[in-house]
Amino acid sequence: MAPRLESQSSLHTDELCRRVVETVAESEQCDVTELPPLYNAVEPDAICALFTSTSTHDRDTGQVTFLYCGYRVTVDASGSISVAAAN
Repeated sequence: MAPRLESQSSLHTDELCRRVVETVAESEQCDVTELPPLYNAVEPDAICALFTSTSTHDRDTGQVTFLYCGYRVTVDASGSISVAAAN
């Protein structure tokens, strides 16, 4: 299946988790309740912290990729999420 992209301007943990799980569920053609918790694959707070600006540095670039339910999920600093089959 082709990667799915979704964008948002800022990252917040609850919103990010919901969007990642919804995007994977859409790819799997299942309900979000059928997927395991995202925290089994990655620490959601840590993803958001990677892109949170500090008093001395803006963190408006970069990305993190992890595996979840057989998909390679990439989240970037803009909040864009891409999902592609891991095989």
